[in-house]
Amino acid sequence: MVATARNPDESSELQELKRNFDENRLIVAPLDVQKPDQFVALKDFLSQRGMNSIDILIGNAGISNTTHPHNPFLECTPDDMREVYETNVIGNMLLLQTFHEFLIRGDSKIAAIMSSSLGSYTNAAEKSEGTTVAYRCSKAALNMLSILYASEPSAHEAGVKLIILHPGWVKTEMGQTGGQKAKIDIEESTDGMLDILERAVQFQASQSAVGKTGGDEKATKTANKYRFRSPPDELENMEHLNEFVSHLDNNNFAFVRHDGFILQW
Repeated sequence: MVATARNPDESSELQELKRNFDENRLIVAPLDVQKPDQFVALKDFLSQRGMNSIDILIGNAGISNTTHPHNPFLECTPDDMREVYETNVIGNMLLLQTFHEFLIRGDSKIAAIMSSSLGSYTNAAEKSEGTTVAYRCSKAALNMLSILYASEPSAHEAGVKLIILHPGWVKTEMGQTGGQKAKIDIEESTDGMLDILERAVQFQASQSAVGKTGGDEKATKTANKYRFRSPPDELENMEHLNEFVSHLDNNNFAFVRHDGFILQW
C-alpha cells in the first residue's frame, strides 16, 4: 500500500495501472494526507473489502514550498513551514497511526517512509546552503518521527522494521525546479528502492522462520512473493545491501539511500 499526497483520480499513471490490473491485484483509492478524515475513510474502505493486514506500507507523500528550492532562512515564512509540515510530517504520522494494526498483522511488517538526505543533521553541517529551509526541516522532523514510531513498544514487539528512504536526487518535477539538474533517472532510483524492500522482506521472512516448524517453507514463499527484480547475487549494489540488512539485524530502523548505502543522521 502506498499513500500519496496526490489525488489518484487526477493521476494518469495510476489510472493506467488501474486499467491494466483487475481489482484483486490493484485497488486505487483517494487519500489527501492533509485531510485527517480521509485516513479513516480509507481504512473503512479497505476493511469493507476484507483487508485487515498490510505487508509493506509506503508513505511517499511529500511537498516543498512553492518556490522550491529557493527558501532561504531569512525568507522562510510561517505559512511555508506549516504547509510543508502538514504533508511531510503530519501526513506520515497519520498514515502510520491509522494503519499500525494492519501493519503488525502483515507477513513482512515493513514500513517505508520517503525522506531525504537533506533532512540529515550531518549533511546540513557539512553542506549548509542556507536554503530549502521548510523542506529540510520537515524531513529532519520526519526522520525523528519515523524513529519514534519504530520505537513504539507495540511496533517494536511485533517486529516492525522502519525504512527511511532517500531516493537520491531524481529527475522528477520537484527535482528539476529552479533550473536544477538532477542526476538520477526515475527508473534507477525506483529499481534501487525495490532492491532494498526485497532484501528487507527476505530478512523479515528469515526472522519469522526461526524456531518455527515449517518456517523455512513459509519464509521462502513470503520472500518469493516480493521478488521484484534480480536474485540477490546478481545485484550490482550487493555490498551496500548486505550492510543494510546487517543494519536491520541490529536495529529496527534504517536511514538508507536508494542504492543501499546507510546514511548519517
